[in-house]
Amino acid sequence: MLFGSRSDLCRAAQQDQAEQLYHGMQWLDGLLQYMPQSVRECGLQIYVSVSRSLLSLPAYQQSALPILAIETMVLGTWLLAPRLGTMRWMMRSFTHRPASGRVLTLFTSVFSHRSLVHFALNNLALWSVGSSAILGLTGMPPEASSLPHFLAFFVTAGLCASLASHLALALRWRLARTRFDQALLWRRASLGASGAIYAAFALSACVMPQVHVSLLFLPMVAFPIQWGLGALLFVDMVGVYRGWKVFDHVAHLGGAAFGLAYYAVGPTLWTWWTSQWLVYT
Repeated sequence: MLFGSRSDLCRAAQQDQAEQLYHGMQWLDGLLQYMPQSVRECGLQIYVSVSRSLLSLPAYQQSALPILAIETMVLGTWLLAPRLGTMRWMMRSFTHRPASGRVLTLFTSVFSHRSLVHFALNNLALWSVGSSAILGLTGMPPEASSLPHFLAFFVTAGLCASLASHLALALRWRLARTRFDQALLWRRASLGASGAIYAAFALSACVMPQVHVSLLFLPMVAFPIQWGLGALLFVDMVGVYRGWKVFDHVAHLGGAAFGLAYYAVGPTLWTWWTSQWLVYT
C-alpha cells in the first residue's frame, strides 16, 4: 500500500501521465518516419499541443474526459446511423425500453445522446462539475487520481437513474386504464446521461455548499448551488406530477437521490471496497 498526502500522489500520477504521453510521442514518431517531413512535423506538433492541453487541465475535468470520449463516439454512431442503415440496431442497443426485457441497455443508454443539443447541454454540465465533488469528499484515504472513483460513481448513478425510470414506467403501465395507454407506454424509451449528471450535481451541492452557479443564458446572475439543485428538483417533481414527457424527470430525481445518498454513505463504502480489492489482489 502507498502512503503519502493527496498532493504527493497527484504529482506522482501527473508525472506518470507525462511519461506515458512521451512514450506515445515516440511511438507516433516511429509510425510517421516514412512520411514526408512536413506531415511528420505537423503530426508531432498536434500531438504535443494536445498533450500539453491535457496535462494543463484540472484533475476534476481530466476525470470527465473518458466519459466525453465514449459519449462522442456514441453520438457519432447515432448521426451516421441513417446512412449506414443501423438506426434499428442503435434503437435496440442504446436506448432503454422497459418492455424490451433487455438489461444491458440500462447501462448503454447512459452514454447515449441522439441530438447535438442534448449532447452539448449534458456535457457542458458534466464538464463544469466533473469529479470536483469526489475530490472534495472527506473521510477517505488520499488517492493519486479521482478517475476510477468518479467513473464508478458516474456509472452507478446512471444505472440507478435508469432503473428508477424503468420502475416508474412499469408501474404506470400496470396502472394504465386502457389498452391504448398501455400501448403508448410500451413504446416509451429513454436515453442520456442526465441522471448521472444530476447525481454529480447533487453531490457537489452537499460537498461544496459555498459554491455559486449561474444559468447558461444568464451568466451574470449567480446563486448558491443548493438553491439551483432545489429549483431543479422542484421542476422535476412538478414534471412527474403533471406527466411531462419532454424530459425523463424520474431519471433526474433518481440520479439526484443517488448523489444525496452517496454523500451520506459513499465514502465509507468506497473505502471498504477499495480495501477489499487490495486484499484480494
